[in-house]
Amino acid sequence: MSERQPGRFLVARPHPVWVRVSSVKGGDEIIDVATWLREKHELTPELTRFLLEWSARARVGKLGVDRDGEIVVEHSLFPEQLGCEVLRRVVDIVSTVAAEIEHELTRQFPKTAPRE
Repeated sequence: MSERQPGRFLVARPHPVWVRVSSVKGGDEIIDVATWLREKHELTPELTRFLLEWSARARVGKLGVDRDGEIVVEHSLFPEQLGCEVLRRVVDIVSTVAAEIEHELTRQFPKTAPRE
């Protein structure tokens, strides 16, 4: 999680979520909603396939591995797409998808190292 820039953690159920507003080219802004899975897993070919399949059917913009090797669930919005209800829904979806992935990972793959 070292690549995180200043943002705000929201206590979402079932998984805490981080929200950040960032500048993008052209002077616009983008809102990122993200969370990282609690356990770190060794990135094996089997786990990579699992993540790719989840990413293909997930209801979020991104499911991947960050530069620290941690699994991240993220969705981005432009300000014109944003309203309180939309933000609340995106936070709920990101949180729920992360919890679902964690549940599946604990069933299918052994934990290899606790998250720092």
